[in-house]
Amino acid sequence: MKKLTKILAVLAAMTTLTVSAVPVYAYTEAETALFSPNEVQALLEERANIAPEIKKTAEEINGFIKENRLYANAYTYGYRSGKVSVEVFDGREENEVISAVETFMKENGIDEETVEFIVCHNNDQTTPGIRKAEYYLNNYVLENHIEADISYGSPVNRSEELWSVDENGAPVFTMPDPNDERYIDHADYIFADYLTEKAKQEVESYLKDWDIPSGHLMIREMKQDEKLDFLIRTSLNGFSDDNGLTLRIAYKKFDDGTWGVGIKYFLGHEADKDMIEKRIAENGYDKLARISYDLVGDPDADPSEVISDPYEIAELLEGSIEEKGICGSVCVEKSREGKALGVVITLNEYSDNDSYAADIADLMTEKRIDQSIVAIHGLEKDVVESLKGEVMSCDVNSDNKTNIRDCAVIARKIAAGKAGELPDEADYNKDGKKNVRDAAALAKDLANAYNYGIAEE
Repeated sequence: MKKLTKILAVLAAMTTLTVSAVPVYAYTEAETALFSPNEVQALLEERANIAPEIKKTAEEINGFIKENRLYANAYTYGYRSGKVSVEVFDGREENEVISAVETFMKENGIDEETVEFIVCHNNDQTTPGIRKAEYYLNNYVLENHIEADISYGSPVNRSEELWSVDENGAPVFTMPDPNDERYIDHADYIFADYLTEKAKQEVESYLKDWDIPSGHLMIREMKQDEKLDFLIRTSLNGFSDDNGLTLRIAYKKFDDGTWGVGIKYFLGHEADKDMIEKRIAENGYDKLARISYDLVGDPDADPSEVISDPYEIAELLEGSIEEKGICGSVCVEKSREGKALGVVITLNEYSDNDSYAADIADLMTEKRIDQSIVAIHGLEKDVVESLKGEVMSCDVNSDNKTNIRDCAVIARKIAAGKAGELPDEADYNKDGKKNVRDAAALAKDLANAYNYGIAEE
């Protein structure tokens, strides 16, 4: 737990950037180095405090766009909180789309000052209507969880070979042979690859009332390897994520050399296995791929005895790892609100990663630990050496150490507008400037180094 405290100290040091002298974008850059893109986006929206009426305007315009099948999209972001951006995807439809949206705005009393139009002129080589159909089909497939993969082939390189003229001089497009690899991604058409016959029927039904030029649509069944990839990547993992299941789904090579889907479920989470089995049976996935189930944990244990509190698990593992002489660290992963989410075990350069990971897994089974919330990461020697190299000398406070105190000094000097007082080594990222990006880069490297036990306090 000591190392977790150190990491949190790094994050605490970075919160000094919230003083009023630092612009909003500076704090955002620091967070970009420390948090995931989703977390950064959430922070941006919180800080910008997007007005409810702006969000409502974007929703109303999007509803109008969708109802009238315009090739556009309305959105708003935290850093542009006072505006709704309407992106028009095809410059050929620029005037019609903008005019239609402006008319809708006037009829509904929407202030034109709150809306800006962004026009993309990147469809000059495409057949009118093709990209729009692909865009709406993609949205339809995603919104309705239809098991199909929609893509567009751009008209470059060999596209001229697919065009000719008829007796009246009108252009004619010839759909290439789907097995002719010369044309993959080099023609002006939509690919609709389906996983199941049901998905094919749903796609065809949706496209019936679309005016797609003849010969610009290819609906085909996925190949076997594509089916397996889509099944794992999209269908089963997507269903698992949507329903909060604690399962691990990946490729599995069976003893006979064939590949299929391997599903690991955890002691105490048998209901999750039941849900995924039901999903597989209802959709006939077992007819598309070989599927196996493996229980992680002692099959004879009482599920009610499973330990699921992250803090208790971390304490148990920390002591056991030390007893077994395993070089690694244990920490509790938390949300931004401070809620414990799981436990992370990191094995360092001195560990035989595969062997120790197996030992830890056996240990968790023995102690009835809920392994669904525990992640084991192996750290290779070259990664450690790289981290050591990244945490270069940045002793800005002259105490002969590079640590979070140096990070805090950089942040405070920048906040006070005194970057000129910092020594040259404060330019940690070597971009020729001393700014908040240096503090963020140092904080990120220190967080990693502390976590792996290769940096001082």
